Amino acid sequence: MNFPVVPGRHRLRLYFAETYSGITAAGQRVFDVEVEGETVLSNFDVFAQVGANRAWCGRSTSTFPTPS
Repeated sequence: MNFPVVPGRHRLRLYFAETYSGITAAGQRVFDVEVEGETVLSNFDVFAQVGANRAWCGRSTSTFPTPS
């Protein structure tokens, strides 16, 4: 997903929830999250963090450069 932002430092809030009923245990859906090429979450597993049908909120600060 891409969307425009003003160049500079920005605080990000990342929200995830495991709502798919086929995921019943930790380790079944693991992923990385990158912002501007920087990994801000590595091997993230929502189910392992909060279980099924619950939200997880994380924070990250990233710098968005001026486009060339």
